[in-house]
Amino acid sequence: MPRACVRGIGPPCVMWFTMGSSKKDISISISRPLAPEDVAAGMFVTVHEAIAEVPSFFWCSDAAILPPHEMVRLTFKPADAGRPYKVKAVCLPYVLARSYSGRAHIFDLRRQQLVKLDDRYAKRVWDALRKRTKRPGPAGSADPAR
Repeated sequence: MPRACVRGIGPPCVMWFTMGSSKKDISISISRPLAPEDVAAGMFVTVHEAIAEVPSFFWCSDAAILPPHEMVRLTFKPADAGRPYKVKAVCLPYVLARSYSGRAHIFDLRRQQLVKLDDRYAKRVWDALRKRTKRPGPAGSADPAR
């Protein structure tokens, strides 16, 4: 029978699974949503949610509900969610970060919700993605998300 320990946000939680007569420790880390003022240089972040705004006239037959000049906000999960970025500079609402390939990215915190990644997880993913890009491959495959 598995038993688990959950301590909320903070240090990684350790879960114990009993398999026969031996115990195995599995470390699980949890990403934490960041308020804009909590973003600081040196931390690893990823985009959790992004917001797109489109004019309301794109919605067919909704003219009676929304005026045509009003914007509709759509929240979505970006394709590169989970990909670590290292924060280099912050000037709210903008954040300059670098990807594992060295490319600079500017995030607008009014349109993107960032989460803080556990350092151990981020470094493992960072190293794995960097190794993947060092292998010979087709041109332009270094950072497919951006």
